[in-house]
Amino acid sequence: MFRIISSILILISLFLFTYYAFVLKPANNSHNMEIILVTQKDLSEMEKNIKAAYESVLQEEGVPFQWITHGDLWRSTPRQILQNHRVLVFPDYLTEQIPLEFSVWVEDFIDLGGNVFIIYNCGTKSENGSYREKAVFTRLLGINYITYNKYKSLAFEMANICFKDAAAASFLEIPCGKMDENFALTGYQYGCLEYPIAKVEVNYIDQKDVMAYSRYEDGHFLPNTFLINRGKGNLMFANLPLGYLKAYSSDDLLLRTFLRAFLFRIAQTPHLCNTPYNKGGLVLNWHIDNFRERKNIVRFQKEGFFDKITPASFHVTAGDWVNEPGDDLGFDASKHPDLIRTMMEYGTIGSHGGWVHNWFAAKLEAGELSDEQIEYYIDLNSKVLSLTTNYDIREYAAPGGVHPQPQLTKILKKLGFTCYYYPGDSGSRPNRTFINGKMVSKDVIAFPVMPFHDKISVQELGHGSVLSQDYEEWLLASLEYLSKNKTIFLFYSHLYDFEDFPQYIKPFKNFLNRIKELESENKLEVHTMSFYADYLRRLWATDYKFVLRENLLSVELKNARGLEGISVAIPKNLCRKPPGSGFYIEEDEKYFYVNITEKVYEKNIICGLH
Repeated sequence: MFRIISSILILISLFLFTYYAFVLKPANNSHNMEIILVTQKDLSEMEKNIKAAYESVLQEEGVPFQWITHGDLWRSTPRQILQNHRVLVFPDYLTEQIPLEFSVWVEDFIDLGGNVFIIYNCGTKSENGSYREKAVFTRLLGINYITYNKYKSLAFEMANICFKDAAAASFLEIPCGKMDENFALTGYQYGCLEYPIAKVEVNYIDQKDVMAYSRYEDGHFLPNTFLINRGKGNLMFANLPLGYLKAYSSDDLLLRTFLRAFLFRIAQTPHLCNTPYNKGGLVLNWHIDNFRERKNIVRFQKEGFFDKITPASFHVTAGDWVNEPGDDLGFDASKHPDLIRTMMEYGTIGSHGGWVHNWFAAKLEAGELSDEQIEYYIDLNSKVLSLTTNYDIREYAAPGGVHPQPQLTKILKKLGFTCYYYPGDSGSRPNRTFINGKMVSKDVIAFPVMPFHDKISVQELGHGSVLSQDYEEWLLASLEYLSKNKTIFLFYSHLYDFEDFPQYIKPFKNFLNRIKELESENKLEVHTMSFYADYLRRLWATDYKFVLRENLLSVELKNARGLEGISVAIPKNLCRKPPGSGFYIEEDEKYFYVNITEKVYEKNIICGLH
């Protein structure tokens, strides 16, 4: 009898458990929409740093994600994974040793409607660490991207990256100032850039799928980046170590724009937008560093260079000398508080280096200043400016672009700065930059400067004999880029640049007029560096989930500092237009953009699925 009763109790317990799990707790039928990043189980220190670089960029771009080892992924069928996850990313270095049979699994995932991004050296090594004869995805991609056993050390080369045409560069969100006339990637002071790539052997690639080529030293071209539509899904490949470039080469641009293009344009992934109200953002940064600018502030105020509805960041070197004590070539801010107050009417005052411009930059570059001395001069500069502004100085710009990392940024954090002009990560967005594999600071935001090919300031354009028409075309094209891609750029120059090269005054005025037009069309906003730094730090602190429940998508947002101005991108191919209040909705062909207008700290947005 005891055994019978025990058996009955066990059956009752099993029934109650089943009922509780599947009836009383329907939330178990829900899941978070996240992209999957595939990784090996055991990672080296370098690989962990690359992993952190991917995480940082995805967090900054508001993309929900999770990491899964290839072994755990292999335990599910492609159809099972696709029920909850539409995107797989195979990062560089973190997936070198995935099994050969993984190719068939990925093919099925794509054919069923999945989206896969394979990067650089994925699947190029066997389990014992030796290079394969052919990479795991050779048949799928139509290209063998590991040829070590044939070419040895020549299997990895340096090459220029050339986009197929303007449309391909635009699709991958490459700014016009980062390319030459042949659509090759360029860098400030370097001209055409060389990137580490794998020597490839092409079996078959349809040229219509190619977006970028590798241009080798001997002048021949081979496919570098391409996108294949296959079955119901999409496959993208890039022969570039994108994560390594971000983590170790101070090159944030390519990892960010390639991920954005794949996730937002191809996979149509739900995400948080990284600009206020999903509008393009611009920072105008003026460096005021010697006596000539005293009269130029008055002159160019009258010329219309400054406008209260387009506030600028004025970064001032406050000292009375420039090259050596007593030369009297400095701006001498303490004797000209009226000029500081004039600039304050049109934006925010920041610190340009430490007290004197050329001397401080030269000493920094030579490594002749201790941390205590660097801190002293920057603090002195800031305190002198604060006497007039009556607020703490929070913005910084390196004199001569000399910004030794991470040393200087750590000093900036100690002194209370929140952001800085940065010559690294050229042409990219404000970000938490990396150096030697490590994030420099999660609190002090780098604002990379936007170059015009190998030049930045108007002074450099003038000395390089750049035509005023070319300068204007670049300025206007950059504004169109911002309004289209909804991201943030920083442009900088000196006022005396326009004094020395007046042929650029009219193009710059046309640039300012176009800014006003875009602002009136609600496509662009101009703010100071600290404004955007504050917004981005608030955005990146937002807790968010995209949760699928039954026939609904629930967007759950929390932020102790408030959600006002934050924008959520919801894919049209997944959801109907969300109802509700406390926000307004804009849309394009792929997304509904839900822009929160309430001063709230929690918000749920409910969307019906198709």
